[in-house]
This record gives sequence, structure tokens and C-alpha cells, in this order.
Amino acid sequence: MSGEGQVADAGSLPVEKREEGAQVGHEEDDSLSPDSRFPVSPSNQASQNVEGEGLDDAALDRMMGEKVRFENDVEEFLRSLYDEVYDRNVDAIRRLYEVEFPALTERYYAERRWPSVDEVGTFYRQFDRYHCLIITLYKELYYRHLFLKCQQEITWEDRRLAWENYALLINFLAEVECRPDDQKDGKSLRLPLQWLWDILDEFVYQFQEACRWRQRIARRLPEDEEERALFLKEMDKDCDVWKASPVLEFLHALVQRSEVQDLLRQPKDDATKNKLFESEIRFQLGYFAMILLLRLHVLMGDYFMGVKSVESIELASRGFYWKVPAAHVTLFYHLGFAYTMMR
Repeated sequence: MSGEGQVADAGSLPVEKREEGAQVGHEEDDSLSPDSRFPVSPSNQASQNVEGEGLDDAALDRMMGEKVRFENDVEEFLRSLYDEVYDRNVDAIRRLYEVEFPALTERYYAERRWPSVDEVGTFYRQFDRYHCLIITLYKELYYRHLFLKCQQEITWEDRRLAWENYALLINFLAEVECRPDDQKDGKSLRLPLQWLWDILDEFVYQFQEACRWRQRIARRLPEDEEERALFLKEMDKDCDVWKASPVLEFLHALVQRSEVQDLLRQPKDDATKNKLFESEIRFQLGYFAMILLLRLHVLMGDYFMGVKSVESIELASRGFYWKVPAAHVTLFYHLGFAYTMMR
């Protein structure tokens, strides 16, 4: 699969917690080290470190020597995000995601960015809570908020970093979380259905927006030949960023490795299948990826392949897509549009 490279068996969050408030300078437990517990993008090795994105050694030393502070309720949110994901407490994660994050956004970040990834990473280091998976999930929230609330501030660098994070996260989900539960030693990631859907839906949305951005930029290239050549050279360096082929490959990987189509073809009643979907994240990821492949193919004008992508999903009154209203709407809207265009 293209994108962020092949990932070894990365495992998941460790089972035992570490004491809060431990000193940053002590020797770290391997179970929390980024290299051994979560895949790292080969094209962005610095991102495995909390402070590594574009900072020199002096800046890193200065940052580590300073205390990072946010509003009290923002700090509580960040600590709770780590703890609840660590404990795999889906109900608590749902409350953080669906209630507290939107409320904090409206209170403090309605028209500006959430704290930078560097600051949040340093904050977690202070409380001995740093983990690459948590940082990657925070980045997902950060960039989704940025593209929703701060559209005038978005730069190509933001788009590139968002791509790297989504590619890393989805590759992890496909490589690690789409394995059967009996191969995970009880360490499967647990996230609410709405967040899982939103991750994949935002992935496709940002691809769509990047395509529109490229079209707008192409119409406004600098008139000066030297400036134009410099701009095009800069764009060529990121030739795989938000391109159709890797986006399709990531979604297909989720479908294939989750084996969700095999489950859907089995002669089981809807209630039995839904129980399996609710218990295993791999089926949830594969199911949502099928619906978003439909959407992506419709956006590209390939209506036949769009319909083909969801042929295993039975349109029934108790289908699993009812669990997430946005997935329900996306499925029926794009399926209806595809059938209309194929007439």
C-alpha cells in the first residue's frame, strides 16, 4: 500500500499505566516509546517526537525547559483524552468527543486554532502521558477543526501535514486494528462509532478540498516565470499528497484487511451481524470504508464502481449504517445519485 510506508506489528496502548507526575528526564518505559508501540512515517521521522516538527536542538531544549499551560478545562480534556483512550472507555471517549471538545472549541477556539501539536506534546511530556497514538488522534481533531473553523488560515503546509497524519493513522488502522481480535492480545483500540466515521469521512473530504485548491491555484499561477517554476517545483516535492490513487488504496486496504465483505455475505440475520459490528473495530472500519469508496467513486464520476463498492451492504431497516446518521445519509444519497446517472 502506498502512502506512509509499510508498518510492522505496532501493537496498541500498553496495559499498565504509569504514575502521573513522574520526571521527564528518567529512562522511559519501552512500552510507551513511539518506535515500539506505534508506526512512524518514514517521510517524517521527526514527527515521532513531540517537539520534532521543524525545531532545532536549541528550540527543543528551550521548549522542554518551559512549562506549557492551557486553560484548566482544556488541560483536563487533554489528560482525560489520554486516560480514557488508554483505558479503552468508549462511553467516556464519546463524551469527550461529542460534548466536551465542541464545547471547548466554542469557548476558546471558535475562530482560531487549537494549541499546536508541539505544545500539546510538551504538555503530555510534563505529565508523563506522551504517546504517539494519542498525539495522532489529537492531530486528527486539530486539523479537522482547522479546516472547519479557520479556512482563511490554511496553507499548503497544513494540507501536507494533515495528509501525513491521516495516512499514518489510517495505515495503522489497516495494518494493526483490522486484524482479528484474537491476534491483538486484548489491546484493540476502542473509539466511538461517530469518531471512526468522522476520521474516514474527513479523510475523503480533505482529499476533495485539496483537489479544489489545486484547481484554484492552477488558475492563479505567478506570471513571473522564475516564481512559477519555483512554485511548481515546491508542489512536485509533495506529488503524493492528497492524490486519488493513495486515497483509494487506503480505503481498499481497510475493506480487504477487515474481511467485512466476507461477514456481510454470510447467511446471518441483521441482529447477529450488528452484534459483531459493534464488538470489533475492524468490521466498523471496513464497513465505513465501503460507504466512503462509494462516495469517492461518485465524486470521480465512476458510478458503476461506486455501486460495486457497496454491493455487499444489504439495504435493510436494521442495517448497521443506522448507527451513524451521517453514514446512513451518505450511503443513500450517493447510491441514489449513482443509480440516477447510470440510467
